[in-house]
Amino acid sequence: MSNSCDDCLLNCRPVKPSGKKGARFLIVNRAISHSMAIRKENITPAALKMLAKHMKLCGFSKEDFVFTNAVQCGYDPKQWRAKDRKIIEKACRERLTEAIQKFKPEVIIPLGADATSAVQGRRVKISKVRGVAVYNEEHEAFVCPTLDPALAVRYPQNEPLFASDCKTLQRIVEHEYDIEAAENDALGNYSIVTDLQFLVDMEPEYLAFDLETLGKRWRAPNAAIMTMQFSVEEGSGWLLSWDHPEAPAGIRAKLRLKKQLQKILQNPNTSVIGQNGKYDQVWIYDKLHFRYRLDHDTIMLAALVDENLQQKNLDTLTKIHVPEMAG
Repeated sequence: MSNSCDDCLLNCRPVKPSGKKGARFLIVNRAISHSMAIRKENITPAALKMLAKHMKLCGFSKEDFVFTNAVQCGYDPKQWRAKDRKIIEKACRERLTEAIQKFKPEVIIPLGADATSAVQGRRVKISKVRGVAVYNEEHEAFVCPTLDPALAVRYPQNEPLFASDCKTLQRIVEHEYDIEAAENDALGNYSIVTDLQFLVDMEPEYLAFDLETLGKRWRAPNAAIMTMQFSVEEGSGWLLSWDHPEAPAGIRAKLRLKKQLQKILQNPNTSVIGQNGKYDQVWIYDKLHFRYRLDHDTIMLAALVDENLQQKNLDTLTKIHVPEMAG
């Protein structure tokens, strides 16, 4: 037993890691419950089934994984005072660090917020870090947090998010841990433009339109439209700088671009699509002084598909509905 257990307040025998010795990936699950400790499980059967399903779809097998836990003894944090929880979790993190050093995985995959916090050594919000692979200097390995598969089992609408997290692991492995190359592969072909006449001539049936702004209030003193983004098909798009400090458009250019933009957005044969598009409509009206019709707003569409979805940001919606495009 690890010396770190001497400082722990839990009086039990830790559940040992399970899986293939010499596996490439170390999965760190949340703390073991008392029932899991009795059955000597690192992960519940339902969560394991969900994990195995999506890892298999990504081309991995059970021999690729070894399992351990953030807290390896039966532990219910609700039964302990905050001061005692810190003592327990600190001691268990030392044991977790020893396990990471022993297994020397290529990638550490923490499942959910608690496991990710234990691996990182600080509290994290899983919504901010899941599906993002980062090299960890302390552990000398990549860390790729995912949604807890148990959450996907309990709430099936979260399964596409977990599936997308698994595909992130697949992408970085296929690119031999070159994160930049993996990200570029997911991004597609995007270019910077200084003229919109090609879109006027194109008259696309559907146009995805988005603004990046300085500030959230269009009447604020320093408020400005920084860039405009356009896309008419999957995997490609164009960026136009308006008042971006690195390449602001000149006065004459803005006059030309405004006329072109008005033709594009007001074209009755083009359906304009946006994420929170009403916000962009207000900015365009305030700064460029014309209105346009918004045919579809992805936030509104997401609410119609699943009114219980907690997050409707573009990252989450992409992972759910078009995971092949998710970064």
